[in-house]
Amino acid sequence: MASGENIVAMASSNSSPGAIPRTSSASSPTSIDLTTLFAPPFFFAPFNRLHERNLLVAEPLGKDPVVWFCYAILPTLCLLVQAYLILTPGTRKHRRAMGAVTVGVMWGAWTSWRFHEFEFNAFNCGITIVFIHLAIKAIEWTLLEHHLVDPRMAAGRPKLVAAMDLCMNSRLLGLGAMGLDTLAGPPNATLKAVHIERHLPKPSGRPTSRLGAIARHMVWVIGYYLFMDALLATFRRVGGPLLLPGPVGAVKAYSYSSRFIMFPGVLDIEPYPFLVAYAVQACVPGIICGGLQLGYHLAAVVCLSSTFWEVDSWDVDLFDGPWKAQSLIDLWGKRWHQLFRHQFVICSAATLWLLRLPNTPYLLFPLTFLFSGALHSLGELNMSSPVPQPFKLAAFFALTGVACMLEVVFKAITGKRVKGVAGRIWMWLFMFVVGRVAVDAWLDAGVAGCPLLPPGGPGEYVADWMLKYVFHEK
Repeated sequence: MASGENIVAMASSNSSPGAIPRTSSASSPTSIDLTTLFAPPFFFAPFNRLHERNLLVAEPLGKDPVVWFCYAILPTLCLLVQAYLILTPGTRKHRRAMGAVTVGVMWGAWTSWRFHEFEFNAFNCGITIVFIHLAIKAIEWTLLEHHLVDPRMAAGRPKLVAAMDLCMNSRLLGLGAMGLDTLAGPPNATLKAVHIERHLPKPSGRPTSRLGAIARHMVWVIGYYLFMDALLATFRRVGGPLLLPGPVGAVKAYSYSSRFIMFPGVLDIEPYPFLVAYAVQACVPGIICGGLQLGYHLAAVVCLSSTFWEVDSWDVDLFDGPWKAQSLIDLWGKRWHQLFRHQFVICSAATLWLLRLPNTPYLLFPLTFLFSGALHSLGELNMSSPVPQPFKLAAFFALTGVACMLEVVFKAITGKRVKGVAGRIWMWLFMFVVGRVAVDAWLDAGVAGCPLLPPGGPGEYVADWMLKYVFHEK
């Protein structure tokens, strides 16, 4: 199998700025491959020039501290000033002006620098999504008529800490309902105490001391690091062609070309190719969940150790056991991370208002997932080609929105929610069948080759053990 250095070299030689993702090698010259119709030049449409411009003009992100100050710290400081202003009554004119500055600085940073190395291509996507998320946050703060209330300030939280928390608190934890998002709980202006929004899990059994809270988060940091490191190390050993951009349908091709023996020397079971494909597919949400949880708990350790944040302010974890979900609404509306929920809701509500349509679940769910698909697709605008096919990502989220709407219809007809054993079967079946569309888009573009964690960690030993006693390639 190719080493990490060889993979990077092969990827660099196989992809060039502006290139289009390769289509299936099985396609004949006379056949029509529908995937090419939705390659980036078509789907990005008005954004295509921006994509090409960024590929050609954006400077590489290196180790220059001045570049990183302009790229990351300066936009953050601008957002922090705006957050401070929105917590202060009577500053609407000032935060309007600051909002324009914030969005302008973010735009300048995003269009000026990007990672040129192919192995960091996934980071280009992730950073773009963060920039879009923060820009929408800045625009909302510009448009809100009244200031925001942080109920913890009444208990002694300094305004600067409240502003910093507002910048990071994407779930708006403890802040109630604001703006067009009226579903989260009591209106923000009426809050007298911290309110856990109804779509977030209610924490229980949390340590009440600062040292205990830090220890709890530190245990999760270590646990998720070991999980991620072991999973990534194993994937590097056996992933082979999945670590590089390849033909459309890389997962299927890999599952049929690779042969594994489960429990060698004991049971010697050779799994069917479709089971291998499902195992690869399951790794993708596992890595997403593990990576976000690792970052969340690490941030909690840092913030709690600073003593500026209250002990219970980081009690609500980012995920609530997604594998326990009993329906798609349960999965996406509560158990998966809710980092972008507020912005999807306000964008959907604004769209329905502009179209003079009623704000009902039958329209809100599909629109919310359309905006989710748009966010994940537009995240590719700063990626080197080949990029994950935007149409596939958008299609996955659009179909998920339709499926959630069907669950609402089911409840309206039967009076019962989708739940229980039947709900779990429906949820898992949908995610493995339809979720394959998004997984194929990401893995066909070689996103799996991104080194999310540095190699050489303890996960290498776990990978050795797995390949010796659990499964190995024939």
